[in-house]
Amino acid sequence: MTVVGADATITGIARLLGVVLVCYLVAGQPLLGAWNARRFERQLAAGSAGASVAASVAGRSARMHRYSRSIALECVLIAGALIVVGTGTGLRLSDVGIGWPRVSHGHAPFTIVGALGVVGSIGVLIVLRQLATQRPIAMSGPPAVTRLAPTDDSERRRFGLLVVTSGLGEELAYRGVLLGVFAAIAPGIAPARAVVVAALVTALAHAYQGVSGMLTNGVVGGCLAVVYLGTASLLLPVLLHIALDLRLVAAASRGATPAPARLAAAKV
Repeated sequence: MTVVGADATITGIARLLGVVLVCYLVAGQPLLGAWNARRFERQLAAGSAGASVAASVAGRSARMHRYSRSIALECVLIAGALIVVGTGTGLRLSDVGIGWPRVSHGHAPFTIVGALGVVGSIGVLIVLRQLATQRPIAMSGPPAVTRLAPTDDSERRRFGLLVVTSGLGEELAYRGVLLGVFAAIAPGIAPARAVVVAALVTALAHAYQGVSGMLTNGVVGGCLAVVYLGTASLLLPVLLHIALDLRLVAAASRGATPAPARLAAAKV
């Protein structure tokens, strides 16, 4: 396992933009995530004060708005990450994981294990979907996540779009650009330290989920960083990230009442 982009350089405006993006990931994203979560909770609380039907409609509206806001934020994150690479001097797409997983020079074991993980995750999604068509699935997780569970087809579709943009945006930012900037600014950083950096920053981004959510997402972020550095590609981490988050969609029963699924996702 080696640090992707270890031989890269980043200078001028790209270096400044890279530092700004890293600062946002470390400090700005946790604050924005907390604000987004509090606004969502206020909307749910305001809606629950009415009759059951009105509360259900208000809850659906709050979830749909939360999905849309999060999708917009993820798109901005993707654009910011691509701007950093696009204006880079010496920071190439391959330095932030844009490319196919490698199998040479010791990368093969990581690529094989990562691919098996994707296949296994898809299998879990299929099983959850089949079970959810028969009965609601009661599972535990941080309330900040379980309250986002979609309850009808339109919510599932929008949440699915959120999952895809989240998988792309967070892996590109928290694994690709974050570690690429670190590798360019701090040459010689050890892979283990790069994994720790990715895990810590990912945990901070999920502070709104509480201590348990931070620990869970920190561990997941570290594991995805290992897959990324081991394969020198973001492809498998993105697919794994999407599969983890899609569990909320797969576990949601068709025509269910609000919040039938209680399952913590890697990131929402």
